[in-house]
Amino acid sequence: MDPGAAPLEHLYTSQTHPYFRAPHIYIAFPRRFLPGQQVLSEDQVRSLGLEEPGNYRGLKLDTSDGVFMTSRGGTRYDRTFMEAFVRPGMDLRNWVSRANTAVLGVVPTGPGEMSLYVARHKGQPSHYIERLALRLDGFASVRASYAGECGW
Repeated sequence: MDPGAAPLEHLYTSQTHPYFRAPHIYIAFPRRFLPGQQVLSEDQVRSLGLEEPGNYRGLKLDTSDGVFMTSRGGTRYDRTFMEAFVRPGMDLRNWVSRANTAVLGVVPTGPGEMSLYVARHKGQPSHYIERLALRLDGFASVRASYAGECGW
């Protein structure tokens, strides 16, 4: 994969597929692995039982999220939006190594709606797949601050 001008990062399991509304555009939701970025405190690790037998070893040591990329084919990808697309959220069990991986592209799930399925609680007995609903073509949005400054 050639990320163009984007910085090199640990990107895994890209799930690159043609977008169902524009099959000439490929979309990808790779998991971004952030080695050594432990977010949870030792008290949180203990309270969640992350070091118990049955859990993936080393869960607490790293963090992962999911990013969004596009391609017109080949090995070149565009990462216009560098922020995480799939974030760990409020659930502390998602602030671990290898969580928040997209399962398989986006699929239409209703009028005006599409869904992305994401693996949560990776490496833990509570591991599950979560459905994230998006508006059609809802890969990016514009936000404006109260002061009127615009941000992507």
